[in-house]
Amino acid sequence: MRSRDREVATQGKEGGEIFASGYTFRPGPDGYIDYYFSARGAYNDGTYDNARLESLMTQARATSNQDQRRSLYVEIQRIVLDDAPNWWRYTKYNIEAVSSKLHGYTQSFTARRIFLKKTWIAA
Repeated sequence: MRSRDREVATQGKEGGEIFASGYTFRPGPDGYIDYYFSARGAYNDGTYDNARLESLMTQARATSNQDQRRSLYVEIQRIVLDDAPNWWRYTKYNIEAVSSKLHGYTQSFTARRIFLKKTWIAA
């Protein structure tokens, strides 16, 4: 791969980036699509920009007809899969080891430590 091609493929960062996200519980597909794949998306770190996708997302947000929305989001998913601007790993199990000395800790299936402030270790 030529140096310039590598720069374009990784947005100038050698090797690109891999990150994990616990971004879950959105009420609809737009909450996932917009943040990662819209040109203005907060988590669109790769600066992915697809005019057709933007147009479909705008149409999907504007319609209250559930069948039309579903069809639009199916098309949106096809574009994202074809372009593959991001990929995510999938982890089926979230395994944690805890001690009987650990108190107040609550596991979260998203692996986020939102209850860690309420945790203490007994003597």
